[in-house]
Amino acid sequence: MLEFLGINKEFFISCIAIIVSSISLILTRQQIKLSNKQNLFDRRLKNYMFCRSLINNYRLNRGKIKQNKTNIAVNYYSIIENMIILCGCRVLDDACLIVSGPTNLDLEKKFGENMENLKLVGMETTFIFPKQESDLLKYFIDAYIELLLQIYKYMLSVLKSCHGITNDDLNILTQYLRIEDRNRQLCFLLKAYENLEKAYVELEKNKVEEEIEKIIKLN
Repeated sequence: MLEFLGINKEFFISCIAIIVSSISLILTRQQIKLSNKQNLFDRRLKNYMFCRSLINNYRLNRGKIKQNKTNIAVNYYSIIENMIILCGCRVLDDACLIVSGPTNLDLEKKFGENMENLKLVGMETTFIFPKQESDLLKYFIDAYIELLLQIYKYMLSVLKSCHGITNDDLNILTQYLRIEDRNRQLCFLLKAYENLEKAYVELEKNKVEEEIEKIIKLN
């Protein structure tokens, strides 16, 4: 039949092979594109749900956190309560164990791992969301981490300043230096509170959660 139509059989077969290969390549590229799109959707959704857990936890407990903040200098248990509150969301459910033993190495390691996980989430936002939204999300997460770290450092400084009080001159000097360290840590802590509140206000003002949800739905 091909010979009757004046078409070279080998040439015809080659053309068919090229067409089939081209179609296969196009389908493969489309499949990869769809797979990448789905992967991006999954990453965005997982990252946002993590971030949203932190944001909602702060939003719901904002008043209590502020109240405890005003009592920090006179009531050590206010700082413990705030640590428990801030670690109360499901993504940080075991980080609050640090309050039961701030100098316990195992608990310290677990707390450190939680902080590293938060940092990774903050970094990932910059790769999967537009710059404006990702910058504000990362700002909030970084401020959240910094507050938790400063609370932990303040807990250690308080415990240290209350340890080994005697009438010995050297120990009195040591105790004075420890109290100075505690007061310095308190200043850092109060600054961390201010930064987290500022980061939260920026999220609300720019309606970041609404914008992120739109981006995920349009993916």
